[in-house]
Parts: sequence; C-alpha cells; structure tokens
Amino acid sequence: DHSTNIYPNPASDIVHFNMNGKNAHSAIIKIYNGLGQEVMNRLVTDLNIFDLQVSKFDNGIYYYSLITDNDMQSGKFTVAH
Repeated sequence: DHSTNIYPNPASDIVHFNMNGKNAHSAIIKIYNGLGQEVMNRLVTDLNIFDLQVSKFDNGIYYYSLITDNDMQSGKFTVAH
C-alpha cells in the first residue's frame, strides 16, 4: 500500500507526511488553499516522512497534490491555530 498518512489533522504548526515507502526518488508537493490558490510548491527528496511547516498558514482546509514520476496522490488537511 502506497498511501500517504498525514498527521496531526487538524494541525497548528507542522503536518507530517508519511509516504509509506513510496517507490520514487523525489516528489513535488503542491498545497492549495480553499480557494484553489497554490500556496506552496516544494521538491521533496525524502519520501519516507517529511514535515511541512504550516504555522503561518491561515486557518482552514488545504488540499495537496503529491506528484512523482509515475504517480499522483491528493488529499486534504486542516489548519487550526
């Protein structure tokens, strides 16, 4: 199973993405706010687990796309301070 676990959800400071052994060397993560505006676009090279700093994000629901060479996953998380 190559699903992505995100915790804590809701988050206030940091969101942890656990990639569960995704078979790729790197990925691009794109974060969008509730209006569909891209608020982050970042290259990730450690696909086991990485942390995303969200302390400066406004409260609300955010959507992510995680793009590798041969896969794309998407989902959402909530920021609540």
